[in-house]
Amino acid sequence: MFELKGKSALVTGATGNIGRAIAQALHGQGATVALTGRNEAALQSLAEELRGNTDVFVANLADPHAIEDLLDAVSDSLGGIDILVNNAAFGIGADRVPITELDPDIFQKVVNVKVTGTYLCSKAVAKQLISQNQGGKIINVSSGFGK
Repeated sequence: MFELKGKSALVTGATGNIGRAIAQALHGQGATVALTGRNEAALQSLAEELRGNTDVFVANLADPHAIEDLLDAVSDSLGGIDILVNNAAFGIGADRVPITELDPDIFQKVVNVKVTGTYLCSKAVAKQLISQNQGGKIINVSSGFGK
């Protein structure tokens, strides 16, 4: 496999099934993992399950200011971010609603998290990775909502 000891990873949407599995896999390969999402209890539960080398950050990625605060806090706590996994979803099942029935306000919330949140996280982490000049990874997870 691969070794991630000494690397730090930020996983957005870590409370969902996919985010949880991604966090477990990164942690299993030795990365220190920053877990983020809106459900603090679920994040704490995952952190306890992983037993060390984790940090929990509650954030709403629909809020650009929360994203700035999140990335600053993660960078301060972990000494930087080597891997960003953009996995956050709005968590309302909007991808199961036909477009003819989807409320425009719900659609905008989904866009704010899945598109704008991904863009803002990627932009900030990319700047950090470029300044570090040591490489890194940004991984974007998409959903069936785009169909």
